Amino acid sequence: MHNYAGNSASYPATIPLIDDSDPPDASHFDPGPEALADRTAYLKLRALDKTGDTISGHVHIGNGAELEVDSGGEIVVDSGGNEYVDGHLEIRTGGDIEVDVGATGTVRGVVSAVSSGSILAAQTAAVRSTVDGGIEFAGSSADYGSLSPSRTKSYTWVIKPSDPTALDATHWLSPGYQAGAPPVIVGQASATVPIYLEIPNPHEGATLASVSVGLLVVGVHSGVPASLPSLSVQRVHLVPGSALPAPQTLKSTDSGSGIPFSPTPATGAAWHDSGNLQELVYSCDQNHTIDNVNYVYFLVLTDEHGSNAVAGNTYVYVKAQYTNISDLRFAC
Repeated sequence: MHNYAGNSASYPATIPLIDDSDPPDASHFDPGPEALADRTAYLKLRALDKTGDTISGHVHIGNGAELEVDSGGEIVVDSGGNEYVDGHLEIRTGGDIEVDVGATGTVRGVVSAVSSGSILAAQTAAVRSTVDGGIEFAGSSADYGSLSPSRTKSYTWVIKPSDPTALDATHWLSPGYQAGAPPVIVGQASATVPIYLEIPNPHEGATLASVSVGLLVVGVHSGVPASLPSLSVQRVHLVPGSALPAPQTLKSTDSGSGIPFSPTPATGAAWHDSGNLQELVYSCDQNHTIDNVNYVYFLVLTDEHGSNAVAGNTYVYVKAQYTNISDLRFAC
């Protein structure tokens, strides 16, 4: 309180408190409010009531003040309640915000997760943005948004020869459009010219775990071909200003000639397998973390050949499986 200029006020030595049994109005102040302040000052009262474990009224945490909840403590908003943070909400090491099933949480302002703090959602779509750019990865240029645990994915595509000159009727054929079938290539049982196939848009940063080629074996063979179809998955390091190096295979036991179909069938009839779709599988175990900036990736497919080989095997699709997808970099 202060003295109003030119008109001093006299203050008592002690100011009695309001008796809890009295209603909080001016008649129960002793002395009256006029003895407590001059005409330029006033008291602003806000009621804060506590009954049992319930506090009703308005609680204002001013600038610089803190509301601290110790380890094991909780702030719980029951059904129908609302809790708003209009300023800065800091989650310190080991702390979290938990949104239970059926509950909603609204934060207005800045939410800062410090060190190992986190925002947890226990329900589908509990944390979401409804505007463009509402979720921003604001770290370095290597901040792609992490995934934990890492993900896997597989996708399949039609045969895409990267060297059309191999389709020369002597080594490989492309019969063109066939009703009810995707584009295919047909082997001519020749080991002279393998065919090179594309791996479109390998998934950057992921591990290429395996590549498979789907095929239909033509007719019942008189015996198992001396050399079954084989597949090699390779990459080449691109260094501007330098000569192209030798390709690197993605499997340690592949010297470059490829991995043959496995397991080896017992008979020519078993190799035909009643004309069912079969897969030639190549499992990668080296050089298989995808780096689209410095490497190109491709497949080398060789048809069956040698004794008991028959022309006409139909190759239908290629399938790749990726593992260890640990961030949101998509195929690029």
